[in-house]
Amino acid sequence: MDLSEADRVRRAVRQYVADRFDRPVAGLTTADCVEVIAPINAALSEQLATLLEQCDASRYGGAAGGAAGDLAAQASSLLDAIEQAAADGRTAP
Repeated sequence: MDLSEADRVRRAVRQYVADRFDRPVAGLTTADCVEVIAPINAALSEQLATLLEQCDASRYGGAAGGAAGDLAAQASSLLDAIEQAAADGRTAP
């Protein structure tokens, strides 16, 4: 995964959080995204934190794409799980 793809994943995830949970995307940080998801599902919020940290590491730290894994596939799966949890209105520790 090249750096531009990591950046696209990071932006898409933050845009999803902003749109889905009615937050302004401008200035939305990893911590903000995690705080929004935590009341819905703490485990998913931790996964989100890890994913966004991997994106940042790829973007800023030059981490190799192979080390970060397939961020786009991870993001898709994670956002599906977040959407399902939010739609169900369930909360989990």
